[in-house]
Amino acid sequence: MPRWLHISLFFYLTANCTLYCVAAEKSVAASTKIDAGNPAELFTKDDSYIDECGTCHIAYPPMLLPAKSWLKLMSGIENHFQENAELDAETSAHISEYLTQNSMDTVSDSTVSHWLTSVPTDPPIRITELPAFITDHEDAYSRMGESAKEAGFFSPCRDCHKEANDGIFSKDRLFRGFRHVFDRFSDKEEP
Repeated sequence: MPRWLHISLFFYLTANCTLYCVAAEKSVAASTKIDAGNPAELFTKDDSYIDECGTCHIAYPPMLLPAKSWLKLMSGIENHFQENAELDAETSAHISEYLTQNSMDTVSDSTVSHWLTSVPTDPPIRITELPAFITDHEDAYSRMGESAKEAGFFSPCRDCHKEANDGIFSKDRLFRGFRHVFDRFSDKEEP
């Protein structure tokens, strides 16, 4: 596929996802511990987290980062990836507690537990900088070129993963046309 088509497709999907997300209503249960054994439970269940963080970007499932990363991220929230996302002390403490209690190092689910084995001692605050994320998206990096290595390129999960808002990141549930990009075992096009 020509590079210009990749870029056009990327912007088309980004625009459509943005419109969809603005129109979508949030229906989430009360704050509880996440059941890592249920794929749909990868998504967050905390209303404060969704309200404060999910308005600007997907409220990333807490188990996608270790507690140390969440604590580092929350301690610098006034400079959150060059944005001031400062919260009042009570809300910040609540969200920090929620994120650390449901972080990668608190679950035994095989979906994310293999990521924990490669987390450095000083883990990054970007999910996309975790060694296991890079490995799991290796084909996407190689097929999309050097621009895919820029910080934040893969941050909008819902650009490719159509059910990211529900915590489902399966390569079998990518937007049409993207499945082959992430499939390192086959170069077959989608049906």
